[in-house]
Amino acid sequence: MKTTLPLLCAAAMLCQPGRAQDPVFKMTPAVRVSPGGSLISWSLTGAIPAPYVLLADLTGGPVQAFGEDLLVGFSPVVVRFAPASSTGAFGTIQVPPLPRLPGMVLYAQPVLLTPQARNGFFRPLNGASTAFHSAPFAVVADFTDPITDGYQGTYNGDVFGHVRGGAVLRRTKDTWDPQASLLGWGIQSPLNPAGSREQMVFRRQDLGGNGEPELITAVRWMPFRGAGLLLDKFAQFELRMGHTAVTPDYSVDPISALARAPGSGLSATFKNNELLGEPTVRVASGPYTLDPANRVFGHFLGPFLPYPLTKSFAWDGVRSLLLDVRAAQGLAGVNGMQVQLMLQSGPLPAARAVAGGLPGLPLPLPNPGAATQANILDCAMPIMQFDFVRVETTARSPWHDSGRAAPNYSLPVLAVSLPSGTLVTVRFRGADTAVGGNATAWSDSQDVADGHRFLQFELHLFGDPISGAVPLVDTLAVPVF
Repeated sequence: MKTTLPLLCAAAMLCQPGRAQDPVFKMTPAVRVSPGGSLISWSLTGAIPAPYVLLADLTGGPVQAFGEDLLVGFSPVVVRFAPASSTGAFGTIQVPPLPRLPGMVLYAQPVLLTPQARNGFFRPLNGASTAFHSAPFAVVADFTDPITDGYQGTYNGDVFGHVRGGAVLRRTKDTWDPQASLLGWGIQSPLNPAGSREQMVFRRQDLGGNGEPELITAVRWMPFRGAGLLLDKFAQFELRMGHTAVTPDYSVDPISALARAPGSGLSATFKNNELLGEPTVRVASGPYTLDPANRVFGHFLGPFLPYPLTKSFAWDGVRSLLLDVRAAQGLAGVNGMQVQLMLQSGPLPAARAVAGGLPGLPLPLPNPGAATQANILDCAMPIMQFDFVRVETTARSPWHDSGRAAPNYSLPVLAVSLPSGTLVTVRFRGADTAVGGNATAWSDSQDVADGHRFLQFELHLFGDPISGAVPLVDTLAVPVF
């Protein structure tokens, strides 16, 4: 029958006090489906200090009940209702041969019925899961102790028998470089009332990246510190972001004081600064009101003003970042931007490429993006401020032996707990030896490893940038034919 929360509440009247050390719940991590049904073994190891209910469901959580997160779905079945035990417990769950059972997951979790729980009714123990498949073999990861088992990455190994996504981390970084020289006047572009298209490049070190993927959730620019900030409006404003292969080298020759690599910066041809097959992403589009009341303070050089972002950009944390600003039909254009000269001996390598309109000679309207060629190239890097959120963390497995000389890997079965706004993806590669000999490239499909005895996978765990919730992975099974 189906369980209900009132059942849990009434049963709590039978409780006993809990102990400091909870019993550990385990289940068979994967089973092959048979025509007569599937038998799953489970155990509770350690003393069970109170009556308990074992819940099971074919959908996973988390589901919140009385302030506790349950790792089963909304309609769990009561598999067992039993008293406290000083020696633990074990048993089996008989699953009938349901249609389409291969590829599904059974989630289970015991809850202790105790008035000493935070909610006064019950306290959940750890959850576990069983993946169903129809293959004669399977590569199975149950994450009993992922750190000891050799899983590498930025995941959080704080829970028994699971891999949890790393914490959502936030940071703010400005691009002021104390080694650069501040320009003594403001630069009008890209907020040019006659229209402007401007590309700017920021290297990994300019953004403070450590090689981990991050979301860019806000971008702000610094008005020129020597002038007052005035209200202005632009009828059309568009900001795009993308990765670029351009990485300016601002170092100088110690003898000549000239740039070592003047050609390493942005090209005057806008499309040459973009990556083929990886177009820039529009993160802002529409009117832009430049209101001094929106200033953000916190830098000794002066405040920042936000660009009107409507979506985040997924920066890989490694490659340079390209900003492409397209503005038109400004009301006044009287607010200059504070920039810093990355070199004093010349304008190159270019930190920015600008196609700016002139009075009586505006850029193509209504779309400055139609401009394809810059008429200004220089190393005047704008001082910007970026907000970053790390939502993606990883867990890379050791090499798993399929036990087959020429395996054919099938679609993986993944048992996960996905709070709202979270996601888990997996990629795979194969090899011929346990140390990765003759390894394939990484792929989103397990088929890339077909014919290779050893399989490796990498989990990508995405947290929710708003709530900070992170996903949890309990079991991964890759059927092998």
